[in-house]
Amino acid sequence: MATNIHADITNQIIEEIETKRALPWVKNWKDEPFLPPLNPSSNRQYNGINIVILWLRAIKVGYASNQWLTYKQSKDINLQVKKNERGTKIVFFKNLVVDDKDSDEEKSIPMLRQYSVFNRDQMEGPLSDSEIENNPSDIDAFIKSIDFELVTGKPAYIPSLNLVKMPPIGNFDDQSSYFATIFHELIHWTGHESRLDRVSCTEFGSPEYAFEELIAELGAAFLCAEFGVTAEQRHADYIDSFLKLLKDDNKAIFRAAAAASKACDYLKQFQVQEGVE
Repeated sequence: MATNIHADITNQIIEEIETKRALPWVKNWKDEPFLPPLNPSSNRQYNGINIVILWLRAIKVGYASNQWLTYKQSKDINLQVKKNERGTKIVFFKNLVVDDKDSDEEKSIPMLRQYSVFNRDQMEGPLSDSEIENNPSDIDAFIKSIDFELVTGKPAYIPSLNLVKMPPIGNFDDQSSYFATIFHELIHWTGHESRLDRVSCTEFGSPEYAFEELIAELGAAFLCAEFGVTAEQRHADYIDSFLKLLKDDNKAIFRAAAAASKACDYLKQFQVQEGVE
């Protein structure tokens, strides 16, 4: 079953990329912020591949809300899913405990499972106190809280020197383009061996290089959504390598999305720590 889940979601993304020659989750940024999917019942954002799944569905159907709930959660806050509405399947891992024949001990195997959620636009009923709004945070404060070395140059992260290169903000068409670009490079920065130990010097065009770029694209997309940045990612040069990666490995987008969420959490912890006395 898990293989079908991986294949189904990956094939949806491949179809979107091949049709539009663009990453599907970038589409709406030029017009308005694309907010992170949020569960107003738990007051938590969805993460990893579920962000991508819910964005794809919102783009395809045209949902304006970023809020998603299970059927039971909607009833708990006095909302009613409209008649004939269909849910969107998202995923979670459930640990299956089995006997390890080699060690005579139990071991836990993560199994991929699905459940359905509905968008707020699919529901009827007044807004309740538990439904909150997303307010973009202060981007400057977020970036300044991160202790990284920044030098002037063409946008890049240099693993061997452990530094980020960026042109002055005045060199960009607007602030949003600058922020989208530095988010991309900061996601790369999290992968240094002293941090999340993910980035290595790999050859341009290799599967490893494409995978890291996919992580950076997703991570930057997640941050742009969270901070209300309306700018398009620098993805055009990577479209073909992304397509090959996804076609060769239908689990790649799942791993990349998980790594992107982990990278975002790593960056956001600096701002939290800065506010602690």
